[in-house]
Amino acid sequence: MMALVAVSACGLSDGDRYDGEDFFHTGCASETKAGLNGAASELILEHTPKGLMVTRKNAEMNCAIKLDGIECEANVEGDAIGYYVHPKSEMSANCVCLVKEMLSTVTGLTEGNEYTLYYWCEGEGPLVPISFTYAKGFRMVIDPDLFQAEIVDMGDGTWRPNVPYWWK
Repeated sequence: MMALVAVSACGLSDGDRYDGEDFFHTGCASETKAGLNGAASELILEHTPKGLMVTRKNAEMNCAIKLDGIECEANVEGDAIGYYVHPKSEMSANCVCLVKEMLSTVTGLTEGNEYTLYYWCEGEGPLVPISFTYAKGFRMVIDPDLFQAEIVDMGDGTWRPNVPYWWK
């Protein structure tokens, strides 16, 4: 079996907007010290002629993204799609930022194949694996709050999400 690999590495500074295959984000729309409860969050997966459009609406991230921006990493290995959104810097601030929209297109997928998406927007934690068949007409809307991966104690003082595929 041949492994298909497609990589989309992307990043923009806060305020930059690029509507294309790589990455688009609206930047930090609002911030608070206590969290942003109330904005309906969605992850939308959709077939397009260019590839799988991954759209995230109302994501909570650390507001340090206002300084250095956001980037994403997406890769396809066989039937696994790793998708990781994170701040460009490891710096953090004592506040939460609402990013109204982020989107990019994952290319290199084969029509009719089944895939499993491993999605993580840093600041909210990874989701449980999401399986789907990539085909014309495919569209899936997910409430990320309902699909958070369980966090387990590794027994060595560290904790990690209970998912079979790790992004970093």
